[in-house]
Amino acid sequence: MSAVIHNACAAVASLAMIAVINVITVVGTAHASDIACEAPATRASQIICETALFSMGYQRIHTDQQRLLKSGVITQADVDAFRRQRDACTSASCLDAVFSAWRQHLADIGASQAPRGRQTK
Repeated sequence: MSAVIHNACAAVASLAMIAVINVITVVGTAHASDIACEAPATRASQIICETALFSMGYQRIHTDQQRLLKSGVITQADVDAFRRQRDACTSASCLDAVFSAWRQHLADIGASQAPRGRQTK
């Protein structure tokens, strides 16, 4: 019986942690990118704002875009084209494909970086 209670408590703790991560991610994204999560303008924006993985992924893309714009590696037209593709999405699978295509575009132009959080030797 105590194993059942322990497992139930662990499950509740895990769900609580996921909820906290979702709130932190959504709040951070709402203020640090071009998407207003308080009132998403498109279905794509709504999916990004409501889903932690898409929110984190989009935050990385937005940060990379701003860095690459400042360094002259990409143009505003590149960002605008990405946003048009993103905003046309009405499903998670579409957003996943658009995000993947952006990462591939960065690799194609030699602008991709080492994965974050990992040390390279």
